[in-house]
Amino acid sequence: MSVPLRVSVKLPETAEVNGLLEMLSRFKRADQHSSVLAIVRLDVVRLVTRTEDKLIVPTIEIKEAEPEGRALPASQLRELMDQARHARNRVPTLPLGIEGLAL
Repeated sequence: MSVPLRVSVKLPETAEVNGLLEMLSRFKRADQHSSVLAIVRLDVVRLVTRTEDKLIVPTIEIKEAEPEGRALPASQLRELMDQARHARNRVPTLPLGIEGLAL
């Protein structure tokens, strides 16, 4: 069973806490398959209780965002993401660059 979670479309408006703003030109010319790794801080901005089953649905918002390359290169961020996913799922992940290959 999946648990509902809403993500706010609002991003921090100032460059002090939103490092993605300096990458705006990259996003404008990017195709739909390009991606950027980032470190983010999330906060809960709203809790809604569904009346039919009393399930609490949180809405989260990105409060701070820093893109790859400043503190850590993309390869190190990807490795950290893979380690965290492995720890959470207890399933090993393929090495960087191999996950897109057809078997």
